[in-house]
Amino acid sequence: MDKRHLLSDQDDDPQFPGPGNPGMPAPDLPQGGGASAPPGEMMHNVPGYEGTGSGGGEGKCVPPPNPGLASPGRGPSPPERQWEIPSISEDFAKDAFIEYASSKCCYSSRPAKELVFTDLQAHNTYRYRLETFVESRKTEWDSVPYTGQVVDSYGSCVPAPWDIAVQVPAMFQNGKRAVQVPHTSSVKGCHNCLALGKSACQKCIASGWMQCWVCNGSGRRMSDDRCSHCNGVGRVRCTECSGSGSKTCHTCKGKGQLLFFINLIVEW
Repeated sequence: MDKRHLLSDQDDDPQFPGPGNPGMPAPDLPQGGGASAPPGEMMHNVPGYEGTGSGGGEGKCVPPPNPGLASPGRGPSPPERQWEIPSISEDFAKDAFIEYASSKCCYSSRPAKELVFTDLQAHNTYRYRLETFVESRKTEWDSVPYTGQVVDSYGSCVPAPWDIAVQVPAMFQNGKRAVQVPHTSSVKGCHNCLALGKSACQKCIASGWMQCWVCNGSGRRMSDDRCSHCNGVGRVRCTECSGSGSKTCHTCKGKGQLLFFINLIVEW
């Protein structure tokens, strides 16, 4: 990589940019201050995934298919279950009533023993316990450093979000999984470092030098002796980038290229 794109002329000019020279403009170089989501204009259009956002956890929510539409391969609905209520005799009902009253400390069993049946009808009794287990799916663009992975976005049909098989966790337990959508990957230059693989050091503003903290850039000590820390130069090499003026791009890990793909985020 040509250093002229990342370093200034600090070896020719003793005036160097840095914290001691706030008036000096920063070079127009890629910055490496933090991870950034890929710009939307870099993403190609994928049928069925229009409007998919670029990372950050704010994916596009994908509603499930209409349950009223018959899915291919789905068999006929099972027949409705017929409930049959068994009939009981009056003696059985009285014995059950007496047993229930006897199980309560403050209940008297005398009414149960002396009751006279005028009518005995059977009714259903339901006990409900409602537990919900919901699956949601959303899509978002993601990227990783390109290190020779297979690129599969050419000549293949992209499956719909709800057609991708995802292993379901144990019922009624929260879970989250990310699945790369097949046939959506492509390779592009890193947007964070302009495909250079390096970004400008923020500590020295890409100069490779810092103002000497001992003499404050004057090159002299208080006794007017030459500063021994910087040898009277007034500057020292940047400890953050070892004097190179640049650092390895944290987005592409120095590769200069990224593999872009659509992630399917499934939550339960």
